[in-house]
Amino acid sequence: MKFMLTTKVVGVDTSGNGVKLTVEPASGGDQTTLEADVVLVSAGRTPFTAGLGLDRIGVETDKGGRILVNERFATNVSSVYPIGDVIPGPMLAHKAEEDGVACVEFIAGKHGHVDYDKVLELSIHILRLHLLVKLKSRLRHLVLSTVLGSSLSWQTVVPRRLMMLKG
Repeated sequence: MKFMLTTKVVGVDTSGNGVKLTVEPASGGDQTTLEADVVLVSAGRTPFTAGLGLDRIGVETDKGGRILVNERFATNVSSVYPIGDVIPGPMLAHKAEEDGVACVEFIAGKHGHVDYDKVLELSIHILRLHLLVKLKSRLRHLVLSTVLGSSLSWQTVVPRRLMMLKG
């Protein structure tokens, strides 16, 4: 297995068996062609701030397009308080939700706080839960189709069988 980070895919050929990719460094450079059975592509996320007219009202952004805020979510323009994916930090729905709560608390003159470590932990736990639910579903299907056979009923056998597999 080979990981190619900061690499851009510029061409794909799926006409034969497998896939042929033409890639180049994200910063530019010589192209390379790779042949593989399977390709996993992971694309980075960018803030969706283009076209919002931030420059017309004078809101400052960084070179990546994220809106610059202070610790109270305030920008350099009074009454503009962005949260979530358009400001620096992880692009996670749970983070945006916590940003929103804290931002409103600040606007109301109260103390707002986001523990980003806890937000990331929550996101990881939700992913683990999702994977466990998928695994349980797959395990049920596997037990039904390979161990129990088609003549036995789900209600009478599977719960007991799954308990045996758990412990």
